[in-house]
Order: sequence, then structure tokens, then C-alpha cells
Amino acid sequence: MFNKIYELGGFLALASVLASTAESAPVSTSSSSNGPKARWEFIERDGDHHCLLRSRIGDIAPFEFADFETAIGQRSIALRLHGPANGQPVQEFMAGYQIGDGKPQTRKSTEYDKNGQRNLGFDFRGEDAAAIYAKSTIRIAISPDRGLLIDTSGLGRFFKEADACWRRRFVAAGADARLVAKVAAEPEGDLGAQFSYEDYPSVALRNDQTGRVSALVIIDKNGRAKECKVIASSSSMALDEATCNIILRRAKIEPGKDARGRPIEAPTIVNVEWLLP
Repeated sequence: MFNKIYELGGFLALASVLASTAESAPVSTSSSSNGPKARWEFIERDGDHHCLLRSRIGDIAPFEFADFETAIGQRSIALRLHGPANGQPVQEFMAGYQIGDGKPQTRKSTEYDKNGQRNLGFDFRGEDAAAIYAKSTIRIAISPDRGLLIDTSGLGRFFKEADACWRRRFVAAGADARLVAKVAAEPEGDLGAQFSYEDYPSVALRNDQTGRVSALVIIDKNGRAKECKVIASSSSMALDEATCNIILRRAKIEPGKDARGRPIEAPTIVNVEWLLP
């Protein structure tokens, strides 16, 4: 699946924090951006294992640029909006979206500050992900007065480039090249759902240890984690060990698929960020 960052520990878990909830935002055909076609740039980042496409938007305050991230097999897509931090609290609300000329829909999203940036994320799976590949636009309505029209036409080359990028990443992280070559679709599921507040290692709590752990996980054909290897340490042995121990003990997601759609052993990369209360 696409690379995700899971916020764990204390009262900060962005998947579950409820700050303020806005009314459902309808998708407007008069979204604020109907201007020139976006210029997308492919980015391959080493530090946090990302293969993504970025474009400046600059017209949906406070957001200035958008990132698309996908995975081998393109069963899921992440859309992230970023801009300068504005000091506002975490907000979870219903945002509106429309893919091409499809049916307007709503989904829950979270807007938050982190590391000097304001962030907003949308995760698309299944039929929605397939529609993004087939259509040419996505309309996003964050509120009645904040809307964005994203031109996705001509992004087929990016999706192929992202596929090759992730295969390189998996092999560089230690996955068997022969295994990676057989994968037509990555494992799909939320590995972050395996974690809870109670999982914070006691030794890490006592020593005020925090950090991000990146791990290469091999998922077997039954959807269970077969192997877990830390590829970027948090600088805390307790947090590193806890990350892989929890994944190996609890992980159960949809397995990867080969070209014929059959379940196979396949790799994925997960980032887990441990934060103190």
C-alpha cells in the first residue's frame, strides 16, 4: 500500500482526534481553481521512503501544493495538501469530492499542523482509486468557500514511474528482487490499525523517547506479516522493537496479488511515528 505515517501515543493520534467538525461540504462546480493546468513534478525521497508527484496549487488557503502518492498495482491513492502552519487545532470534518463527472460524495478528513506545515489528507481505494486513473479531474470541497479543481489528465506516465520507484525502494530495503518482480498489486490494508495507546513501550515512556520507525514488512499470501525489518531507526531500540513485534503479532491485511490476481507473498513499507503525551 502507499506509504503512510501513523501518529501514536498520548493524546495525539491523528486518525482518531476529534477537534471540531464542520458541516458536510458540498462539491461545487465553481471550485476556486479553474486556472492553468497543474505542473506536476515526480519526487523520489530517500529519508521517508516516498515516491510521489507534486504540484503547486497556491489558491486554497493555507495550502500551497498537492502531492499524489500511489502504489504497485494502483489499488490505492493518497492525495495530500500542504502549506504553512497556521496555528489552528487539529480538525476532523466531512469534505466533499467528485471524481470526473461522477457522483459527488463526502468523506472524513483531518487537517492539522506538523513540523511547520498545515496538512490535509485524502485516501482513495477501490472504485474511487480506479476512477481517478480513468478520469481527468478531481474536485475537492473542504468548505463552502474553499474548493479545488485538480487536473489529473496525462498522469499515466507518473503512475508507471511510481510503480518502478516502489520496486526499487523494496529491493533497496532488502526485499528479494525475484519476489518484487512477481508483484502486480501490493498488500492492501491499514497496518496502523494494529497499534493502540497502550502499546507505547514503558522504557521509552520513562526516558521520554520519541521517533519515527520505517519498516519493510513481508506479507504472506494469507495476509499475515511474515517478516519485519527496521530500515530507518527511531534511535530508540524500544520503539524499533515494539514496531516490528506488534506488526508480526497482529497484522492481518489483504495480501498482494500476482498478474493473474492470485494472492502472493509481497512487501510493503510502513512508517510509524511514536509521540509522547
